[in-house]
Amino acid sequence: LDNLINPSVIRKLRAAYSDFIGSERASKYFKYPCQGQGRFEYMLPYEPPFNDTDAPYNDPVLRRVLLDFLNGPFKLELMTVINSKPGSGDQRWHQGWRYLFHAEEQLPPYSVVVGIPLANVTSEMGPTELCPRRKLRFYHGFRCDDGEVIRIGCTEGSVLLFDYKLLHRGPANESPLSRPMLSMVFSRMFFVNSEAYVNRGISLLQTLHQRRYWEEFVWHPDDAGQYFNV
Repeated sequence: LDNLINPSVIRKLRAAYSDFIGSERASKYFKYPCQGQGRFEYMLPYEPPFNDTDAPYNDPVLRRVLLDFLNGPFKLELMTVINSKPGSGDQRWHQGWRYLFHAEEQLPPYSVVVGIPLANVTSEMGPTELCPRRKLRFYHGFRCDDGEVIRIGCTEGSVLLFDYKLLHRGPANESPLSRPMLSMVFSRMFFVNSEAYVNRGISLLQTLHQRRYWEEFVWHPDDAGQYFNV
C-alpha cells in the first residue's frame, strides 16, 4: 500500500524510537533476540507516540484492509522495530508460524505481518524478500530459488502486508545507512504465538505492555451485564 501513512508520522516514530533504544529500560526489558548478523529488535512500549491515535496501527484504511483480509475480529499481537545496520548479513528464510489445521488452508489467514519502513529503502539497503507459495509447513531448511524471490523496496509511509505463514527474510544491508523497519503482527483473536514467549524469553514487563495493545481491540462495555452480549 503505497504512501498510506503520513511521512510526518513516520519521522515522529523514528525519532521517538531512536530516543527509546538509547535508554536503559529498553535494553533491559524490551530488547528481543533477532536472527541475522548485524540486526537488533526492540518491542515498542505502550506509551506515546507509539500508541497515539495517529499511530500506524490505528490507521482506519489499514484496519479496514486487515478486517477484510483476516475475515473476522483481530488484535495487534506484537509491534517491534527491526533495525538492519550497515554491513548486516542475510537472514535465513523463515516463517512466522506454520499452518494450523491442514496443509491446504490458504485464505483467510489467521495472522498477517505488516511492515512499515522508517526510512526510504533502496535496493542496496536490503529490502524485504518474499517467496510466494512457500507457506505450507514450518521452516525446515527451506530455500528460495533466485527466480522466485520478490524484493519489496518501500518508501517512507508505504505499507507491506503478507501472510504470517509466508517464507520471507531480510537480506544484507550493503548501504552506509541503517534500515529500521516497523513490524506489526495482527492475528485473529483465537491465535497467540505462545512459542515466541519461550524462544524469545519475553520479560513480564514486556508482556504487560503487549497486553495493553491487545486490549485496544477488545470491546469493554460500561455495563458488566453486556459482556456476554457479543
